[in-house]
Amino acid sequence: MERSATPEENAQNPASPDVEMAVRLARAEASLEALKEIVELERKRAEELRAERDRWAGIAEASQRQITHLTAKPPEPPAVIPMPAPEPVADRSRGWWPWSRRAV
Repeated sequence: MERSATPEENAQNPASPDVEMAVRLARAEASLEALKEIVELERKRAEELRAERDRWAGIAEASQRQITHLTAKPPEPPAVIPMPAPEPVADRSRGWWPWSRRAV
């Protein structure tokens, strides 16, 4: 088998087994790297999903505690606000204005 110096002539000759293996190896390595990237992305995505699941589980547990707390106690009556005692009636001999006095 002859090897020529120009690529055009090499295109006419079948590729040597060494070159073919090198090309296949390069393609396999490229595929391997791409698959490693995909695996890493999926690993990150799974971690994000776990964190989101845990957050939602915490929300559900807090809601359940609130429901249990509200249903366990009897409802409390509304708070009664005490009214202030009525003020004693002031001496009506004087008018509203201090200088206007009524005759008694």
